[in-house]
Amino acid sequence: FFSLFMLARGLFASTSRGIIQRSVLGFNISREYCLSPEEIASNPVFQRIQKEVGDHKLIVFMKGTPHMPQCGFSKAVIDALHVNGVDIDNLEARNVLTDYDLREGIKKFSDW
Repeated sequence: FFSLFMLARGLFASTSRGIIQRSVLGFNISREYCLSPEEIASNPVFQRIQKEVGDHKLIVFMKGTPHMPQCGFSKAVIDALHVNGVDIDNLEARNVLTDYDLREGIKKFSDW
């Protein structure tokens, strides 16, 4: 689910429709929210994603794990993060292949 462009997509919590700004790898990124507070409150998967995003400076929702990506896109993201100095051994990542609800939820949460 991630690339340097997509870094912004997966990182932002949606607490209301509006704009959020965050610095990622030295880039200031703005992101319009995808979900309303009501949509998040009514869905435990969205609540879980929002908590994960809020709890970690950087988290990757991907297919596979950082040490064993399960698709070319996920591998490209991990490679890009590694090249930019992210310690892959300490990277927070969630494998969407092991949790169907998370896999479907992150698509809507991040407007993928």
